[in-house]
Amino acid sequence: MKKKLMITTVIAIVLVLTLPVGVFAQTEADFNVILTEDGTGAIITKYTGNAVVVRIPATIQGMPVREIGGATYSRNNDYWSGEGAFMGNKNITSVVIPEGVTAIRARAFGSQYGWFGGCEKLAQVTLPSTLRIIESEAFQAAKALRSIVIPEGVIEIGSSAFRSCSSLASVTLPKSLVKLGAYAFSDGYNGTDSPIFTSITLPPNLKIIEAGTFRNCTKLTSIVIPEGVTEIASPRNFGGDDGNGSFYGCTALTSITLPSTLKALGNGAFSGCSALTTVTVPNTVEYLNGIASAFQNCPKLNLATQALIRRLSAGFPSGFIGTWSRRRGEHYTDHLTITENKIDSGYEPRTIAGKKGDSYTLNYYYENSPKTLIIRLDDDGNLEVSGDSGDGQSNWNGTWTKQ
Repeated sequence: MKKKLMITTVIAIVLVLTLPVGVFAQTEADFNVILTEDGTGAIITKYTGNAVVVRIPATIQGMPVREIGGATYSRNNDYWSGEGAFMGNKNITSVVIPEGVTAIRARAFGSQYGWFGGCEKLAQVTLPSTLRIIESEAFQAAKALRSIVIPEGVIEIGSSAFRSCSSLASVTLPKSLVKLGAYAFSDGYNGTDSPIFTSITLPPNLKIIEAGTFRNCTKLTSIVIPEGVTEIASPRNFGGDDGNGSFYGCTALTSITLPSTLKALGNGAFSGCSALTTVTVPNTVEYLNGIASAFQNCPKLNLATQALIRRLSAGFPSGFIGTWSRRRGEHYTDHLTITENKIDSGYEPRTIAGKKGDSYTLNYYYENSPKTLIIRLDDDGNLEVSGDSGDGQSNWNGTWTKQ
């Protein structure tokens, strides 16, 4: 009996010794922390342990863990400072984030190098129901991550949060989500390291699908864009590179139905979707600068869809005045003339003419800020310009409406 007990004990010891280093739950000593600004909780600033399976404690030094700390980006200097708590960790394969955590900050599990050099072995992440925000590049380049379930309560996913996650085959987004950042689920660089999920359902509270959000998701065959979405590759991106379109290069998409709430369709939104045959575009679209380029390099579009795009590019349907530019240096006398941008080489520029007393308002975007320009012919035929001048720009893209 003693001999049998001894053998069993030896086997148990051997099993423990052969497990991966640090596979068990961590101690508080494995985490560097600071207080939250309001002094009510802890922020993890660095994980110093060696475990491959990480279960973050709910409390550290008697304080509840509230945030997984991240790096800081200076927009003015275009510079990142600091590090994420797990940034670039080459060992962890799984992490459980405890209840009570409300924020995963920028680059927390990401990379200092952009689309490579992240937590490359991280395959599983469990997020708490208390989570509210996932900041920019939080999980960028987590190339082993297979699936992610974003819990209800999360309202924002930052730009490039899951960019270059090349094993990502399943994504579940919560109904609470309001903002989905640019390049959130895009490829890494030049079509490399694209996620592999085939379908995704966007939540009903989402209003804007930013530039590049699903760029080069080449396995994506189905997407549901809900009623309530007002912008795709928003007008802030008008005039930008077509390669930054929200669904640019989604080569497996065959059809798309845009919601009746859509107001703006930006440059290159579906450019390069080479399998796309059918598109339903609502009459509510107002910002149309990108309508022609939105479907560039989509050679399989059926004739009905081509005809629809052509009508929209020409400033139809009725109910609004299309996308126009007022060019600086023109002199107006008795009649106000606004010249339309040339959207496609197959269409001649057109004008709309006003008479004395007519006033037109242009809502547009310049350097990511909304602007309003108002031009009016007074009763003496003099041109009055008020509002935002465009900061010296030669023309403005947006929607002219007659007052």
